[in-house]
Order: sequence, then structure tokens, then C-alpha cells
Amino acid sequence: MTVTHARSGGPSALSGAEAALARARDHLLGLQHEQGWWQGELETNVTMDAEDLLLREFLGIRTEEETAAAGRWIASQQRADGTWANYFGGPGDLSTTVEAYVALRLAGHLPGAPHMARAAEWINAGAGSGPPGCSPGSGSRCSASGPGMTCR
Repeated sequence: MTVTHARSGGPSALSGAEAALARARDHLLGLQHEQGWWQGELETNVTMDAEDLLLREFLGIRTEEETAAAGRWIASQQRADGTWANYFGGPGDLSTTVEAYVALRLAGHLPGAPHMARAAEWINAGAGSGPPGCSPGSGSRCSASGPGMTCR
């Protein structure tokens, strides 16, 4: 990289950055177990649980207990607008919301339940396409209430 003008900041900016780095390093080292490992909460979005449920279903190893627990957790992560996000505090995501919806259907959540209806409404409004004949301008709506998407 070629620098064509003087950089601002100088030594005081560098010393501030070095001080911040030292504080961050010291904080992390303070959290380290004496045997050298760290332990903390690791959080993901609902896609991991939804995909796990679907995989277990395909492999024929899904249990009712696991399914119910995953369904409760997935439902608890739904945003007020009926969507699910890819990251904490993020905007609703179509793919993530569809995966969560399908997993909840697998877990026995009925399409008419308020949380499911909110999700389906958001999916239908934002999907833009679906099965043949379903399109925003066609006057038809896509529904994921059965085993697959249908157009009505």
C-alpha cells in the first residue's frame, strides 16, 4: 500500500490502541482456567436446532423428548413480528424463519397457533415465490400447513 498523505493519530493513538489491547488480553487471561481452558456460553441461532431435528427425522432417530425440547427452544426465540433472526438482535431472516417454521411443524405446532400464523404471514409476505402459480401478484397464497408447500 502506498501512503500519499500523513496519517493522523501519531504515537498517542498507538499507545491508546496498545493499552486497549493489553486490557483485552488481561481480561481474557483472567477468565482462563488454571489448567489452560476457557469455559463460557456458546449461543447459536435456531437453524442449528431446526436442522438437527430435520436430520434426526430423516435418519429415523428423532425422539419425542428431543423434539419437544427443541420445539420449545425454537418457539422461545421467535421475534414479536413472527420471524427468527440469524443473530441476536438481528432482523428477521426468511430462510431462518422457514427452517424454524418447518421444525415447529415437525414438533407438532399447529399452523393455526398464533405464533405459527405470525410466521406464516411474514413468510408469505416476504417470500416472493413458491410453488408454481404462487406469486405476489397472482392473488394466491402459499401455505406450509401440510407436508409441503401448497398454493391456494
